[in-house]
Amino acid sequence: MKKGSNTISSIIKGNTIIQKIYKGLLTVYEGFKKILVSGIPPVTLSKSVGQDLIDYKLYGNSIQDGEPSPTAPIEIQSVGNYDETTGKYKVPVKVTGLNLLDKNKLLNGYIKSDGTIESVSWYYCTDFMEVSGDYLTYSNCASTSATVRFYAFYDKDKNFISGSIQNTDEEGNSSYVVSIPSNAKYFRCNVSSGKIDIAMVYLGDTEQEYVDYVEPITTNIYLDEPLRKIDEYQDYIDFINQKVVRNIKEKKLLSTDEWRTYDYNKHGIVPFNLTLSDVGLSRYGHSICSHYKNDKGAIWALNKVDLYSDHPDGTSYYFNTTMTTLDEWKQFLDNNELVLDYILETPIEETIELPNIPTLKGTTILSVDTEIQTTFMEVIYKGNGEPQTLDIEANDTLNSLLSTDTETELDITTTDINNILDDIIGG
Repeated sequence: MKKGSNTISSIIKGNTIIQKIYKGLLTVYEGFKKILVSGIPPVTLSKSVGQDLIDYKLYGNSIQDGEPSPTAPIEIQSVGNYDETTGKYKVPVKVTGLNLLDKNKLLNGYIKSDGTIESVSWYYCTDFMEVSGDYLTYSNCASTSATVRFYAFYDKDKNFISGSIQNTDEEGNSSYVVSIPSNAKYFRCNVSSGKIDIAMVYLGDTEQEYVDYVEPITTNIYLDEPLRKIDEYQDYIDFINQKVVRNIKEKKLLSTDEWRTYDYNKHGIVPFNLTLSDVGLSRYGHSICSHYKNDKGAIWALNKVDLYSDHPDGTSYYFNTTMTTLDEWKQFLDNNELVLDYILETPIEETIELPNIPTLKGTTILSVDTEIQTTFMEVIYKGNGEPQTLDIEANDTLNSLLSTDTETELDITTTDINNILDDIIGG
């Protein structure tokens, strides 16, 4: 058997997994396995080995806060922060450890019930910690004194929202779960000087053992357009295939487009330019407009003013207004940025170079730091499994290395090891 550069014993020290080979069986200690996690960000990856994600998908979202009208339009906001430097939409994916409390950023003072800070030299409070989701837990932070046991939530502009007092036992120990307000972006709490080395704040409501704070890592994804959503249809990022899949298209309607009037009930405008070749045959009843409410295809309802409807054939959009001439309508378009988002019959796939996203060894929290949050995240990562024994009879790579059916230590290369792992756990 050809000698390699790494022995089994040396590879084990690097957390690579093969320990014993005996009579055709492979004993795997803390064996790697692929783990799928999905949900609304933030998502938690447990028992990560600290390698880059194997795969990830991020799904779009669109929000229109209210009902639009020609005189009071409402912007359609989607996932992605516009970056003036690149001219693209940035989707920052943030990797943090379990513990959000950085003891190196503690401040002298304590938080009062109104969220303000009372400056003192004998007590500490945390800096602003970013939070998201439904719950957070903070443990072993406060003393037994009720005066200094407050915590507080703040909005994106760091304005106080709400707070309360933390419960503790007689020695000031606690593991306290609190609900995160829907408009909260930041959290702060008080920390006793005697608790600094064991204090912890983390997302979720499950009791966890103490871990040290780790500096967050942010990876930016740059897109030509934001990730949109209408009803159950969404744009999404597909890392493994290095592409963005577009189910939603946005179009700015212009006066130079071809328009004609429609005299049902004597008023209404139809955009004659939105033909099959232009919109790819949009889906009936699914579209959003910046200046008009969608009446979901009810063309016969055009006796109502200030609405539009998308036609069942999927190629026409009727705008019902108080305007009665094309010139008046075109002048309105010249003075207003009228935007229409609609669902495509056939998705458009864009090839894109998507970055690797790291994980931390142990617990990793993945969040998406955009103004409009993604509706869903799906990731596959390499985690530590339980010790197990695997039948390697069908593993050609390993069988070719065996010289005996007795317990032995093989001298093989790292490449050999990786090939074996790929066969067993799929990469």
